[in-house]
Amino acid sequence: MGLDMNLIGKKYLDNSREDSLSKLLKNMYGIKREISSIQVELGYWRKFNALHKAFIGNGDSEDRETYITKEHFKKILDNMRRVQKDHSLAEELFPTESGFFFGETTYDRYYFKYIDETIEQFEKLLEEKIFEDYDVYYLASW
Repeated sequence: MGLDMNLIGKKYLDNSREDSLSKLLKNMYGIKREISSIQVELGYWRKFNALHKAFIGNGDSEDRETYITKEHFKKILDNMRRVQKDHSLAEELFPTESGFFFGETTYDRYYFKYIDETIEQFEKLLEEKIFEDYDVYYLASW
């Protein structure tokens, strides 16, 4: 058990066309109902509670999707970059959060490793222009 965190992209399908992706998928997989959207995994983290807090603030998002705007995403990335350059800003700009099975709350080498890895992931997602192709959601469970 622990804090499992997913960033997902959803693309809503236009089922009005005869050659729609929905119709193609229905035929390929024998699905009887309309397919209204497809979902792709954009990122996965485990017990990176500071990122969880950045995505949802002080609320509880267990098993609920939280819509993420491009502006919110870029603000999180900017805060992580600032913390990466100056570790003393971690508690102010990218604080950890305690919770049931949320993992460590110390600002140690693992915290900064998560920061480095997540910056890399976020930058790649922006390069791929995910916000032009998908509606982006954050989902956590524990």
